[in-house]
Amino acid sequence: FFFFFKQKTAYEIYQCDWSSDVCSSDLVNVNPHIKSNSRTHGKTPGLTGFSLIELMVALAVFALVATLAVPNIRNFVQNNQMSASANNLMGSLALARSEAVKRNTQVSVCASSTQTGCTGSDWNNGWIVFVDGDNPGVVDGNDEILRVVKGLPGGMDLSSTDPYIQFKPNGSLASCQFCLLDFEK
Repeated sequence: FFFFFKQKTAYEIYQCDWSSDVCSSDLVNVNPHIKSNSRTHGKTPGLTGFSLIELMVALAVFALVATLAVPNIRNFVQNNQMSASANNLMGSLALARSEAVKRNTQVSVCASSTQTGCTGSDWNNGWIVFVDGDNPGVVDGNDEILRVVKGLPGGMDLSSTDPYIQFKPNGSLASCQFCLLDFEK
C-alpha cells in the first residue's frame, strides 16, 4: 500500500510491504521549478531551519516589544492596586452606613494601625469599621469591630481631613460633613 505526507513543495511517498514490514520512501517535487541536488540530499530546499540573521532579527523585535511593554505593565498593576484599595475603602464605608441603619445605632470607620482601635489620622496603615456606642470615634466598652482592613500597598498614600467617619442610625453622616479622602501614588 502507499501513503504520503505533504510538505511545502513536495510529497514524500512511502511504499510499505505488509509481508516484510519494510517501508521505502521517495521524495516527489510538486513544483517543477525546484530541483533536488546533491547538496540537499533529496530534501526540499527551505526546510532546513532558521538562519542566524533571522534569529537575531526575531530577538531584536522581542527585545523592543519587551522594552515598551514592561513600563506599561507596571503602571497597569499600580492602577489596579489603587482601584482595589479605593473599592475596599468604599466597601467599608458602605458597610458602615448599612450597619448603622440595620442596627439603628452609630457606626464609625477610623484609621487604625493596630486593627483594634482608632490610632490617629494615618489611614495608610489600615482602618476598622465598628459599632460606635458611647464615645464617638473611639473603640471602647461594648463596641463591636465589624471589619478590619490592613495597610495599603507600598507607594500609595491615603490622606483624610478627619481621623474618623461616623454614620447616624438613619444612614446620614454624623461627622466628616466636608471630609476629603485622597488616594495618591
